[in-house]
Amino acid sequence: MDWPIAVGLVSYQGYDFDQVFKNLHGIGAEYVEIDYIKTPLGVVNEYGLTHLNEEDLQKSMYFLQLLNQYHLKALTFSGHVKLINEEEVELFLKKMEFAKKIGAKYITTGESPMESKNEFFKHIRRVEKKARELDLVVCLETEMSNTLITRGTEGIPIINEIASPYIKMTYDTGNIYYAQKGKIDIAADLQNAIDYIETIHFKDPYFIDGVLRFGEIGKGEINFFELAEIIKTKGRIIPVTIEIPYFFQSNQWGPFEVSKKIFPIDEINRLLIHSICFIQDLLKD
Repeated sequence: MDWPIAVGLVSYQGYDFDQVFKNLHGIGAEYVEIDYIKTPLGVVNEYGLTHLNEEDLQKSMYFLQLLNQYHLKALTFSGHVKLINEEEVELFLKKMEFAKKIGAKYITTGESPMESKNEFFKHIRRVEKKARELDLVVCLETEMSNTLITRGTEGIPIINEIASPYIKMTYDTGNIYYAQKGKIDIAADLQNAIDYIETIHFKDPYFIDGVLRFGEIGKGEINFFELAEIIKTKGRIIPVTIEIPYFFQSNQWGPFEVSKKIFPIDEINRLLIHSICFIQDLLKD
């Protein structure tokens, strides 16, 4: 199978689109996951922790041309909001339209805090209707803390209640590991939830002196060999996105802080090249 492996733009924090796309083309990447998110940290530094803003949503043709120029495809789109009020939902609907126009088949979002579950279920119906109109799959991501879905099995009853082929899950290995403070069998969790998952984020945490960070895929705490076997045995393509938010750090499982240190782009390229090769080998038939 020709397994789609996307690079999340979160890995290129601090660099503009043209520079990022040029470098992605240079390292041989084929797929990219563009982001327009609000981070779970509620922190925005001078780089914004995202690459798009609301004004950019009116420029889909420009971004499509830029993708074509560098022979890239936007299979997935990271459009995180909390689906708990009209303002957030309206913005997400705009993100959905943009994602569809640039060729994406999937858009990822957050859900809601636990205490806002009723609001989430109220608004998800409108999102589902839009997804059906656009033929775009909305993937609820396993998030880091105090949300409806912090592991795969928590998403199963939610997806079942919505009961739509247009609302599924994005499984994020790093988010789950952090949310459960490392005390989870991720392989078992993925196995139980795999039928509800449409996209997967490979994010690999590691520790230095009690501080959790994210780095090159395959070098940290996650056993991706086990996960790859589970994914391959399903007999269907599940797109994988590489995320290396090296600027996030958590001391003793505390809240994430954001370092303003930006890696040289050659170093980011190196991490991504190694990660892509590692995943390609994992997912070979």
